[in-house]
Amino acid sequence: MSHRGYPSTSAAARIKLEALTGLPDDAPEWPAFLRDEMRLALWMLPAAQAAVRQGAWRAASDPVAHIRASVHRLAIAMRLRNHAKPLAEPEDE
Repeated sequence: MSHRGYPSTSAAARIKLEALTGLPDDAPEWPAFLRDEMRLALWMLPAAQAAVRQGAWRAASDPVAHIRASVHRLAIAMRLRNHAKPLAEPEDE
């Protein structure tokens, strides 16, 4: 609890993250969590699911910051990209 009696943000985030770990990939809670809680784009969903299931956020002092960093690293490793942005056209040599 914070000094004003409200649950801390990290405590609320931990509860939500624990609930997500047991849900299937197609559960409607995943996109809502990614969009509303994490403020990440939906194309990063596979990376977010992997980051939450890895569970390293449990030992972090700020689980949301840890998940956000992990999602960005995993998205790169998984070669995910935003399909709304067109790729640059290769130049002819």
